Amino acid sequence: MALTGASAFFVATAFTSTLFVAALVCWGFFYWMAIPGVYSVLAGASTYPAERAGDAQAMMALGRVFGPIMGGTMLAAGSEVALGFASAAVMSFGGLLLLYVDRQRFVVVRQYGAWAQARASVDSAQHT
Repeated sequence: MALTGASAFFVATAFTSTLFVAALVCWGFFYWMAIPGVYSVLAGASTYPAERAGDAQAMMALGRVFGPIMGGTMLAAGSEVALGFASAAVMSFGGLLLLYVDRQRFVVVRQYGAWAQARASVDSAQHT
């Protein structure tokens, strides 16, 4: 999900039409590939998982309301690059926030946790 922020930055700062189209396609791909994972992370971190998908959609709807207001204000001021920076920052922050919520699933934590569990399961008296 954090890669959507990078794509938004490249869409706003593209100096060729090829880069613009590539960034736009990547943005859509990253977004649609991340959404099912986002819903599962929110449901998994929730006390009532069935209700969290609706909450996530409500937050996304909030972004669809305030995003155009913020974007329109920046575009009216003639600041397309600032819009790219602001949208990239907001989307990257959202992606990093999801990583924080799902911090127990990081590969390093999983590998270390599996290693520690395997090591703890060995009886130390057998190896003395």
